Amino acid sequence: MAGAFSWNKRQFGSENIETGGAWNFDNTPPLLDEVELRNYDIERERLGATLNVDYRLDNDNDLYLRTLYSKFKDTELRDRVTMAFAGGLAEGVTGALDGGEAQRELKDREEIQQIVSAVVGGSSRHREWTMEYSASFSHAEEKKPDSVESVFEGTGITGNFSYTDGSQSVVSGPDDFYQASSYTLTEAEKSTAETDDQIISVKLDLSKDFHWQNRPAMVKFGGKVSRRDKKASEDVWLVENINQPMTGFVNGGVDYSLSNFGPSVNPDAVRDAISGLPATLDEEKSTIGDYRITEDIDAAYIMGKVAIDRWRFLTGIRYEGTEFTIRGFGYDQDNSLAVAKTSDKSYRHWLPAFHARYRINDHQLIRAAWTNSVVRPTFEQARPGYVVELGDKAEFGNPALNPTESSNLDLGIETYLGRAGVFSAFVFYKDLRNFIYTTDLGGTGEYAAYSEARVAVNGDSGKVYGLELAYSKQFSELPPPWNGLLLNTNATFTDSSADVTGVNGGNLVTRNVKLPGQSDVTANVELGYEMDRFSLRLAANYKSHYLDEITRVADSRYDLYVDDHTQIDLTSRYQVDDQVQVFFQVTNLNDAAFYKYTGSSAYNAQYEAYGRTYKLGLTLSNF
Repeated sequence: MAGAFSWNKRQFGSENIETGGAWNFDNTPPLLDEVELRNYDIERERLGATLNVDYRLDNDNDLYLRTLYSKFKDTELRDRVTMAFAGGLAEGVTGALDGGEAQRELKDREEIQQIVSAVVGGSSRHREWTMEYSASFSHAEEKKPDSVESVFEGTGITGNFSYTDGSQSVVSGPDDFYQASSYTLTEAEKSTAETDDQIISVKLDLSKDFHWQNRPAMVKFGGKVSRRDKKASEDVWLVENINQPMTGFVNGGVDYSLSNFGPSVNPDAVRDAISGLPATLDEEKSTIGDYRITEDIDAAYIMGKVAIDRWRFLTGIRYEGTEFTIRGFGYDQDNSLAVAKTSDKSYRHWLPAFHARYRINDHQLIRAAWTNSVVRPTFEQARPGYVVELGDKAEFGNPALNPTESSNLDLGIETYLGRAGVFSAFVFYKDLRNFIYTTDLGGTGEYAAYSEARVAVNGDSGKVYGLELAYSKQFSELPPPWNGLLLNTNATFTDSSADVTGVNGGNLVTRNVKLPGQSDVTANVELGYEMDRFSLRLAANYKSHYLDEITRVADSRYDLYVDDHTQIDLTSRYQVDDQVQVFFQVTNLNDAAFYKYTGSSAYNAQYEAYGRTYKLGLTLSNF
C-alpha cells in the first residue's frame, strides 16, 4: 500500500499590455486603434491525495487499485483599462479620444475544479502468455459559482494621449484619465457556470513471448473501449444603468510597473452595490453556454517484434473508431432567437507503424520509424452553435471538422560515449492532412449572408521537417572536483509550410504560411554538478518565434506571432543526512516576458510579465 497527500497555496500575478492586433496598417505611419492594460492578482490552492494498493494472489496473478483525488481552487482579480481611439493614434503624435472610449473593468471570479478517478486491474501469466486488464472511472467537475465583471465608463476625459512604439506600446494619457472621478459604474455582469465530465473505460492486452526460427520474438494485441459524457451549463445576468461614481469603489493604486495604471477597483464594494439591483437574464450568453457532448471511442491493435542478429523490428497496426455527438444551441441576436443544434459525426482510422533498429557496434545504433497519428478537433472548434454578434458578423462552430491526420518518418543515429554519455542526431518529416485553423469565410457559400464569419476549418495539407540533435555527458573521468560536472543539451531545427484559405472582397484566396504553433528552432542547455550530498542544475530553454493566429488570410500584415523566448531556471539540493534534504529553486531567473506581435515585432499584440518565482524547501524521509 502507498498513500500520498499534498497541499499548496500560492499568491502571484502578472502585468500585461496588449492591443490584440488592433492596428491600422493601411495608414502611414500605422495607427493604433485600441490598447489594454491588465493587472492580474491570483491565488491558487491545490489539494491532492492518492491511495494505491497492490496484491499478489500467487506467483502468476497480481491485482492493483489506483485512486486519485484532486481539488483546485483559483481566485482571480483582473483590473483592466481600455483605451479606444476613433481614427487611431500614430506613434509620436498626440491625440485625444475624439469619440473613442476609456473604460476600467474588474473581473472577480472563483473557479473550483475537482477530479476523482479510480483504476482497478491486474495481470495474469500462463507459460508464454501474459494478460493485462483494467477498468477505470474518472469524474471531473468545474464550477464558477459567483463571477462578477463590472464596467466603469470614462466621461469628460480631455487632453492628449501618446504612445511609444515597441513591445510594450506604453500609452500616456492626461491626468483626468487616471482619476477615479472621471469614471462611472454603468453595468455589471453576474454569472454562474458548471461543467461535468465523466469517462469510463475498459482495456485488455494479451502478449506472448516465443522464438521464431530460434530468434526471440513477441506478439501482442488488445483493445480499449472508452465512453465520455460532458455537460456544460452557464447562466449570465446583466445589471444595467447603475450610474454610480467610481470614487466609491476605489481600492487604492495598482502595483503595476509597466505604465501608469491609475486606481484599482474594490471587488467587495461592487458586489455590495449590485446586490439589491434588478438583473436581466442574458438570453444569448446563457443559451450558447449550454451543451452536451458524448464521445465513444473503440480501439484495437496488434503488434509484433523480433530480433534478427543486429536488427530489431517492431511493427503493428492500430484501429480507432469514434462516435461524436453534440447537442447545443446557436443564437441569432438580430431576431433574439435561440436555435437548437445537433451534430453527429463518426470516423474510422487505421494507423500502421513500423520501427527498426540496427546496432552498428557496441557503441552505435541506427533507428528508423514510420508511424501514423490522428488528433481530433477540440470541443470548442466542433461545437454546433453559432453567435451573431453585430448585424451580419458572426462566429460559428464547425461540426463538419475532420480530425488532423499525420504520417511521420524518423531516421537517426545514437552514439554512446564512455561510461555516461550519448550523442544522437535524428531527421524527421511529417505529412499533415486536415490540419485545423480559424479563418473568415464571410460572403462565401453557406456564409454568403455574413460580412464576417469566423469559423474553424480544415486546411488541405501541411508539412513539417527538420533535424534534432542531443548530447548528454557526465564527466566522471575528470579528476576531482571536476568529475561532478554534467551537461545535457538538445536542439531542434524545423521548417514547415501549410496552405490556408480565406476571403478577400468576397473571393476565396489561398496563402502559403508557416504551420501555426511551430517554431523553427527550439533548444535546451542544462549545466549541472553532482558531488556527494550536493546537486546543482542551471537550465536555459529557448524557443524561436512562431505564427500563432491568422486573423486575415488575405493580409499577412495582421498575422499574430509569438516572439522568441528564453527562460533560465535554477535548482539546487543538499542532502544534510540520510533523512533531511534542503532544496532551493528559482524559476524564470532572467525575468523573461511573453510577447506576441502583429506582423512584425514593432507592433504589440500582447506583452505580459510574470517575474521570478523562488522556492525554499525541506524534505524529511524516514524508511
